Amino acid sequence: MTTETPVRAPFIDGDPLTLRIQLGACRLRLAPGADEPWVVGTYTDPTDDNPVRLEVGERRLAIDQQRSVGGTLGLFKGAPTCELRLGTARPYRLELVTGGSDVDLDLGGVPLLGLDVKAGAGKLRVRADRPNPVEADEVTFRMGAGALETAGLGNLAAARLEAESGAASLLLDLTGELRRHLDVRVSAGMSSVKLVVPADRPVRVSLDATLGGTDLGDGFRTADGAIRTLPEGDPVIDARATVALGGLQLRTAG
Repeated sequence: MTTETPVRAPFIDGDPLTLRIQLGACRLRLAPGADEPWVVGTYTDPTDDNPVRLEVGERRLAIDQQRSVGGTLGLFKGAPTCELRLGTARPYRLELVTGGSDVDLDLGGVPLLGLDVKAGAGKLRVRADRPNPVEADEVTFRMGAGALETAGLGNLAAARLEAESGAASLLLDLTGELRRHLDVRVSAGMSSVKLVVPADRPVRVSLDATLGGTDLGDGFRTADGAIRTLPEGDPVIDARATVALGGLQLRTAG
């Protein structure tokens, strides 16, 4: 029997805050909500055997699920679906850990101090179509297999961005407001990597050898041992990419 469980949690005391979401195989949808509460939404489970739970700690809220053997077998009935709206009244760090999941993150306007995503497999889509009201220290993606697709990561106002992949394809779209310098590190094994950078900002990309080759689009030049966009000046984005067996694509946008 399918059960639908409401999920709701107010902001807690303390600063800085961390929201951690750790779920197994599921369909996960996160989107910006109202100022309050911190988290609101639903968790729908067709197995009726993997209840979601909320744990409040010091300056920390954790959302995870209790998976039994029966629940693991019940996944053949269909994966759970978790749809949450994130509050915007206070800034916080977001940590996400998923298994073989279908994940869609809409982070536009969410006040993020940092973002840490670990995905064993599955498909992950991340977009930020509005600027982060605060500044993030670091944004990290660690992917096992599957695919990561992003849009507007420059809107997150991060100082550093790291992406690691074993066998997951990576599409990193670094366009957006970019109101501060962004240091980017990309490391990939048996996977393809595509970097999209703003055409109207100075960007530098340093490459390590890749057996899959490098595909340059329009709007790039080679200077001082690196690949740069056409605008002169200190780079707003300074990226280093290490790709072992896959190919690397560089494209400009805007």
